[in-house]
Amino acid sequence: MKISSWSVFLVVSLQILVWANSTNAATYNRMSERFFLGVILPYNSIRGDYRGDKFLLGYDDIVFLPHIRSNIGIGLNIGGSNYRDWNAWMFEISFVRSMHNAMQMIPYDVRWAYNYDYDYQDKAILSVLDLNFRLIILPYKMMQPNIITGLCYQNLRIRKSWLHQNPFEWRPKTYIRDAIFSDLGFNLGIGLIVQINSKVFIRFDILHRGVVFNNVDSEEGFSLSTEDVASRGWNVCLTLSGIFYTKKY
Repeated sequence: MKISSWSVFLVVSLQILVWANSTNAATYNRMSERFFLGVILPYNSIRGDYRGDKFLLGYDDIVFLPHIRSNIGIGLNIGGSNYRDWNAWMFEISFVRSMHNAMQMIPYDVRWAYNYDYDYQDKAILSVLDLNFRLIILPYKMMQPNIITGLCYQNLRIRKSWLHQNPFEWRPKTYIRDAIFSDLGFNLGIGLIVQINSKVFIRFDILHRGVVFNNVDSEEGFSLSTEDVASRGWNVCLTLSGIFYTKKY
């Protein structure tokens, strides 16, 4: 029986939340500043124009926009929070990375033109740097809902998805490159902070990430200006954080 990455993520998340709920945590946040470091378990999805039915075309180039399957990744974050009276906020920097299966059906005319004899199937690697701000609701409860807004820098490498032919060769050869999409985008979501004790808390977040790419690059230094390519996805993250500095007022 094949177990999906979503099932693994869900089981781990539920186990940690059950453990957290059974912990008899007191109020540790009143009138304090905290700095923390955390490990992130994200479940990333990539949608938008990555549906497996589009291509980017250049003069002698074609870039696939395959369907990219969701998957679990890993990440780190560091940040700080401020609890004063009944107001609380949190600012953090996060980096997450995940590897995904990518696939696309290739039409016959593209196969013939580029001597490409099979449907596309390879890997996509997603790397994201997030800068997020959280407004914390009910800051002096064990479970603290929060609203998330922020910016992201997304780098999406789709392996062997760029085909190029040199028209000046006597017998044109097809060169295969990795396609690299990178640009700034926005984050918007909701989260739940669960305070375990004075040094540990966990977070469960649902985050919508949106980016529009205007060009595609390769490691060899080639660049192709394109029409806007949208990357959108709902990302679910579970984070375990440890507080390494606390200043009380």
